[in-house]
Amino acid sequence: MTVSGPRRLVDNVAEVVLPVDIGERTDDFTVDFIPEAVDAAGQPIPEIAILPSRVTTTVEVDQRGRSVPILVQTVGNPAQGYESVGSVANPATVLLDGPDEQLADILSVVTAPVDIDGATETVSIRTGLQGLPGGVRVVNPADGQVVAVVQIRPRGVTQLLSDLPVRLVGVPEGFSASIEPDALGVVVFASEDTMAGLSGNEISVSVSAEGLGAGRHQIRPSVTVPPEVQWLRTDPEVVVVTLERALPNPPATAPTPRGAAAATPGRR
Repeated sequence: MTVSGPRRLVDNVAEVVLPVDIGERTDDFTVDFIPEAVDAAGQPIPEIAILPSRVTTTVEVDQRGRSVPILVQTVGNPAQGYESVGSVANPATVLLDGPDEQLADILSVVTAPVDIDGATETVSIRTGLQGLPGGVRVVNPADGQVVAVVQIRPRGVTQLLSDLPVRLVGVPEGFSASIEPDALGVVVFASEDTMAGLSGNEISVSVSAEGLGAGRHQIRPSVTVPPEVQWLRTDPEVVVVTLERALPNPPATAPTPRGAAAATPGRR
């Protein structure tokens, strides 16, 4: 690089540096930097001109510390008839920094307790981490806060309803259609009370052939269930719809009147 300016200032230039701001970056990055002349004390000398005025360089970012998973800690129990079915933290991992011998012993960290007592729906709350040994700190996320999500749903059962007929809709004009299989099973989830009174007549399965052309098509069925029931999957998950162009009907022939004789040529 070339520096220029008043001699007394040029003589004070100890080095030219690229001021790099890593910020929250965790991966290598390439960017344009404006070089800066500094004196022996590291103070910038803005009157110095530098050529080239911009420098493109790649900055390698090495991870510091150790990344470990976050476990969500809960207290209390959901309301009667409800259950907790899982929990996640966002982000799912945390980057810690501290003495190597302490980091080596940390396999995971836990959130502050999340209260789910009496909950009837999923609980989502911003919370901190706890239980870190002395000398260990959170590097990322910088504020040490995560979002803990605890999934709550009505306590219920899963059941397979078999041999439900599949209704084919939307067959294009001029085509004939067939479906295979024409009946399937639907796996549903509902509360125990709801499931006890549920019948296959309350569930409809349909497949749309709208917009399809001639040939065989694998299609996922659509399932309609009562509001308090959740359908999970069908068995099988797809059906085969076959479309064929319909043959035109033969032209109709006029019937011969009863008692009419066929005309034969003759002389006048």
